[in-house]
Amino acid sequence: YINHYIKIGKFISDTEISYNDIVTGNLFEQLENGLDILKKKYLVSNIKYVGIHRRDILEYPEDALREAIINALIHRDYLGTAPIQIRVYNDKLIIMNEGKLPPEVPLSKLKEPHFSKPGNRLLAEIFYKAGFIESWGRGTLKIIELCLDAGLKPPEFYEETGVISIKFHRA
Repeated sequence: YINHYIKIGKFISDTEISYNDIVTGNLFEQLENGLDILKKKYLVSNIKYVGIHRRDILEYPEDALREAIINALIHRDYLGTAPIQIRVYNDKLIIMNEGKLPPEVPLSKLKEPHFSKPGNRLLAEIFYKAGFIESWGRGTLKIIELCLDAGLKPPEFYEETGVISIKFHRA
């Protein structure tokens, strides 16, 4: 269980990292603390006024990031040796986890309605019962919709050599 954590890094380039954090704890703590560290240390919030109220708008939709991190936690291959990685660049953010998509849900299906087939059924059930997910296979569609609503390009999904990734593009 030594590598069951989230590693967040600020990347200057693919070979240069300026700083990084390790997020440990149970999976709910990793989700909440990981999002908190991302918001406070790695991402930019822009101030926008709606009427007379100030709103801090994160450069990537927080709900989309939350959904992507939950997907990484639920679909991770826990027999693997690498932690979940969140790589923050100036122009993009990439979330990576060890794991494979099931044959019933190929990469091409992630951008259209698809069946929910979690990599870790028991974890998915726990997150469902805790109210974090709906288990209808809508998570990736929700991420895309949230990014488009925020004026961002839709994220890209990858599956290579046993690693699933989602790449968010900065505006």
